[in-house]
Amino acid sequence: MFPSLKDVPKIKYGRSKIDELLLNSWKTDRLLPEINEEYFFHGTKADRIQGVIAQGLDPRLAMGQAVLGQAIYMAESSTKADQYTG
Repeated sequence: MFPSLKDVPKIKYGRSKIDELLLNSWKTDRLLPEINEEYFFHGTKADRIQGVIAQGLDPRLAMGQAVLGQAIYMAESSTKADQYTG
């Protein structure tokens, strides 16, 4: 496969924009850079929140049709995630 994300063609590589907004303790104490961990936003409708809390984000439970198929979609922008909250 690919030894590093930077070797994958056409993929964005580097820190997300969210990184600029985080306190240093959230970046250094909670993320593992060696596995490219990042923070992202996810938007869902209010009636589905308890299910997400109870079962986590599971692509098998995703509803509707999406451009790239049934999956869990995340966003760097809170306003983009907000578009999916209804």
